[in-house]
Amino acid sequence: MNLDGLTMSVLAKELNERLQTGQIQKLYQIDKTTLLFKIRALNEDQSLVITVGATPAMYLSKPIQDLPKELEKLGVEDINDIVGLSHQ
Repeated sequence: MNLDGLTMSVLAKELNERLQTGQIQKLYQIDKTTLLFKIRALNEDQSLVITVGATPAMYLSKPIQDLPKELEKLGVEDINDIVGLSHQ
């Protein structure tokens, strides 16, 4: 899905209103193409999910509680793979 200017504007406004003063508490890699940011903003917990790949998506959700105890640590190479940057 391509993001046009109107969609990007609405997305940027929503994220700015909800997360601008927030602080990232934790970062999880749910799978090879999905990141979950646990953010504390406006005196409440927020979960920002970003998925890339065949069906990219970005959305805020209610706090997600059922996460595995052990999750992968993300390195620079892992993040580059997720966002599609090549190793050159």
